Amino acid sequence: MNRFDNVIRAIEFESPEWVPVYRLLLNPENPWIESDFIEVTCTTPKDLRPSRKGEDEWGCVWDNLGGKTMGNVVIHPLSSLDKLEDYKIPDPYLEERFTDPIPYRIGEFKFEIPGSKDQYSSWAEDRYFLGNLDITLFQRLQFLRGADTILKDIYLEREKAEELADRVTDFYLGLIDMWSSIGAHGVIAYDDFGTQQGLWMRPQIWREFFKPRYRKMVKVAHDRGMHFFLHSCGYIYDIIGDLIEIGLDVLQLDQPELSGVDRLAKDFGGNICFFCVVDIQKTLQTATSKEIEEAAKHMIEMLGSFDGGFMGRAYPQPEAIDLKSESVDAMCNAFRKYGKYPRRSV
Repeated sequence: MNRFDNVIRAIEFESPEWVPVYRLLLNPENPWIESDFIEVTCTTPKDLRPSRKGEDEWGCVWDNLGGKTMGNVVIHPLSSLDKLEDYKIPDPYLEERFTDPIPYRIGEFKFEIPGSKDQYSSWAEDRYFLGNLDITLFQRLQFLRGADTILKDIYLEREKAEELADRVTDFYLGLIDMWSSIGAHGVIAYDDFGTQQGLWMRPQIWREFFKPRYRKMVKVAHDRGMHFFLHSCGYIYDIIGDLIEIGLDVLQLDQPELSGVDRLAKDFGGNICFFCVVDIQKTLQTATSKEIEEAAKHMIEMLGSFDGGFMGRAYPQPEAIDLKSESVDAMCNAFRKYGKYPRRSV
């Protein structure tokens, strides 16, 4: 069985031979050499001419704090909803998004990697090809309006907030179309709905406002023959059932211990595939290599015991959160070591 077929079986609960593992390395010859996946992003148009330092194609002005993280938006282009009528959403269908070289940065080190199509032709081989939708709906709205402001909009300016959300959703529907056209097997959205204690909003508000738009994105991906993955940080336990209901295939969690691995397996195991790192705050940052190995093994035993349903992931930017290389190695080695064993039936 090749890597692609094995990933499909893990996602669809069809008895994979091993636990698939995602790992990105700083290896210019092949950064995916140790990975069962290739996750590819697209880039901004080459003719973008920012009017201000740090401005992106959405008109958001960014400040990078210390150079390790993505930074934060300091000027929001839709500071007033009166600007909505004249605001222009970027064009998702531009071919150069998928052909131009992609600028990359690690700390102060800047370099370019090949464009999406070149990465696919060079490195995909028999790997599962995952198209990156980048920062998606809720966080994009936060960047456009401000984190507190968009939450107020949903309560106080619902009609205009709905209009903005629909226009932003259309952008991602376009990206899904583009990823489909170049052969992606799945797409992954990045949208942090949780804080460390709970959702950013009441679950009912999420169901009214965000659920139908994610349902639409998932359906379009499925109609194009692709899986839909969602990364979401924080405590999102209260909406996992809703995500399963709308057909989400894979849930990528960096902090599975917030909800509890055993609890996730008991309540949702077998209904959605989990794509997890050993918890980046409770374990991976501070634990010994042996403890990290045990945590990885436990996730496989609990979440991967449904004839599939679990895939291992290395945090893609360990330098941003000061992860030690030996900790990442311990986790990935454990995913490989214990992922070869038969899983029990539950």
